[in-house]
Amino acid sequence: MSNFETKQIAGIQTHVINGKPLGRAVILFHGFGADYNDLVPLAEMMGLSDDTTFYFPNGVQDAIIGPGMTGRAWFQIDMARIEQAMVRGQHFDLSAHRPNGLDRARDKVNQFYSEVCSKHKQVYIGGFSQGAMLATEIAFTATRKPDGLILMSGALIDEKGWKVLAKSCKGMRFIQSHGKNDVILGYQFAERLYDMLIEAGLEGEFIPFGGGHEIPPKVISQIADFLA
Repeated sequence: MSNFETKQIAGIQTHVINGKPLGRAVILFHGFGADYNDLVPLAEMMGLSDDTTFYFPNGVQDAIIGPGMTGRAWFQIDMARIEQAMVRGQHFDLSAHRPNGLDRARDKVNQFYSEVCSKHKQVYIGGFSQGAMLATEIAFTATRKPDGLILMSGALIDEKGWKVLAKSCKGMRFIQSHGKNDVILGYQFAERLYDMLIEAGLEGEFIPFGGGHEIPPKVISQIADFLA
């Protein structure tokens, strides 16, 4: 892929698929335990015009995902409590929690976001799972609001704080997807996030699907339509 490169942006290692200069930018944050390679295939699958530049930043901290196995993360999540809830056939409610490290990740990624914004007239941000939570936090706190928000299998966190911050994004377009059988981040918490965004005045579409914690082809197609 001749237009693919890896570089440091505001101190964050990033895969970049370059489009036309000054064209639209799409920033996608990976989920917990993955890395910046994880979502790269989405760029080709969306089939957008070459005026779009994709940015895939790498998580700012290590994440232990198994014995001798590590990935990357944006902030820490209490995986033990999530797994305990799964064993009980329940979902761990993250809505009352502000995760440790979220503020640090937000501040670092806001610098990254500002640098990308300086190069593009339009900037969309989004992500998968934990990456969707980070994208929401960036949208709520950035001085220059993104032109759209893409939330794939995210969930509601820090409900009390987000309800206040969300009001700064009134009129922002967003697209949100979630699997009805998601055993990691419960479907009901995605619905609560959607309701909160709509109540704050954002304009969005919710795409439910029958699978779990994943990004099915129909979601990729509808995100491409959203961006186009």
